Amino acid sequence: MRNPFSIESKADKQYRQNLERWKQMASVTSATDRVILSTQPREVIELTGPKIEREFSLKAKDSGQLFPIEQKDHAGRDVTMYFGDIAKAFEPFNLPTAKIKLGKVVHFEGRPYLAGQIPPDIQRAMLLRKHGFSE
Repeated sequence: MRNPFSIESKADKQYRQNLERWKQMASVTSATDRVILSTQPREVIELTGPKIEREFSLKAKDSGQLFPIEQKDHAGRDVTMYFGDIAKAFEPFNLPTAKIKLGKVVHFEGRPYLAGQIPPDIQRAMLLRKHGFSE
């Protein structure tokens, strides 16, 4: 048993991070992987961990969904990595586009008007100004 007051070595810290990641991945793979991670010694876990990662990535890719894996980066920040179907990740951005028609805007005396909805008195003022007259 490790002394709880001693400083954790880099190897122990890396193993602990890998173990947490493998436990999250094992929830997707199989029940056998979960049993191995909870009962076996460190040497066995270090051998089966990469197998769990490979199996997880294959299952995640073929599943049609995304799986978040939370871990810490080298600076100690919480990072969430997503594994799975890339098409599922970008599904909201691949929706069909909507066709719209923008109305033509006409400005007269600093006010905007839609081209087909200009009031009659404004149309008269526009026509008079176009020909050089004023009201």
